[in-house]
Amino acid sequence: MNAKNKSIILSFVPLIIIIIALSYIWLNPYLDYFSTQKQASFLIGQPVPPFKLKELMTNETFKSEQLNGHTSLLNVFRSNCNACQIEHEVLMLINNDYKVPIFGINYQEKDLTDARGWLNHEGNPYQKVGIDKWGQVVKNLGIYGTPETFIVDKFGRIRYRYVGALSISAWEGVLWPLVQQYEKE
Repeated sequence: MNAKNKSIILSFVPLIIIIIALSYIWLNPYLDYFSTQKQASFLIGQPVPPFKLKELMTNETFKSEQLNGHTSLLNVFRSNCNACQIEHEVLMLINNDYKVPIFGINYQEKDLTDARGWLNHEGNPYQKVGIDKWGQVVKNLGIYGTPETFIVDKFGRIRYRYVGALSISAWEGVLWPLVQQYEKE
């Protein structure tokens, strides 16, 4: 290989690096969809961090204390999140067939009309949906993307964290058995 050819090839290296970096940045919001593993959380075994949010559908108050008394799911979502839209069918199934209470936190939605419209059109699996406009509750939960789902026991403690779009197989194989176990404790 002569010096001229080597020079031409080396001139493309920065371009390739830039393309790889931009691809990662562009795809990063969708990577949670492919993550189906339990994720460690500093909050496992700890109470849900206290919060008091305006409820999306009724404008009432949704407080963290309302998670106490039953094992439930706490799901963080956005209506414009592709992975959230994919898992929505699973949440509807859980709500309708398994009767597990699901509570939602709508994370930094720019237009709440979109979120309300989406839930009205696609179905609302949530008992209550808190509006986390500034992302403080999500930050306190240690969340870095949507969707994420927590199992909260009847004492209000976080017992399990699931990152990414919840699938039927993950629900039936992992989360549902845990919900049943925690409900018996």
